[in-house]
Amino acid sequence: MSGDTSQALLDKVCAAILPVGGICAVVLGGSRGRGAHTAASDYAIGIYYDGPLDVAALERVAQSLNTPVAGRNCGRSDDAPLMTPIGGWGPWVNGGGWLTIDGAPVDFIYRDAARVERVISEACEGRFECAYHYGHPHALVSTIYAGEVATCRVLADPRGFVAAAKARLSLYP
Repeated sequence: MSGDTSQALLDKVCAAILPVGGICAVVLGGSRGRGAHTAASDYAIGIYYDGPLDVAALERVAQSLNTPVAGRNCGRSDDAPLMTPIGGWGPWVNGGGWLTIDGAPVDFIYRDAARVERVISEACEGRFECAYHYGHPHALVSTIYAGEVATCRVLADPRGFVAAAKARLSLYP
């Protein structure tokens, strides 16, 4: 796969996961969302949910999309679920899954839309939280949600949640 972002892969993923119950938006985040990726960069798919997310249905979709590559199972046994439950990665990075789709590393990352909206409101008022989270050098700062929304590429946003949040953040450099 080249350093170019595969629109076909994004279309395939988005079409498969958008019908899952609870999902209100799908975005491309990380370096690919910002256009700063390399050929080795993964695809960070942000899955915004409003209300209960049907994780069992998302697991079935992930199983249908996943094309395992030897040595790229993230230490997971072959029969382990691909997707975590809500909260499976902690309170801030609240879950998701690591997949390989058409040879490319793809991360699904859950985001609670109501929480993201609240955190963006707090950030616009100058309020934020710092929380210890495994894998972050010092702490996870709540304003990361605002940064993710501001820099992501929208793949599907049928209710306009991400578009409205981006508009609120457009005042900031």
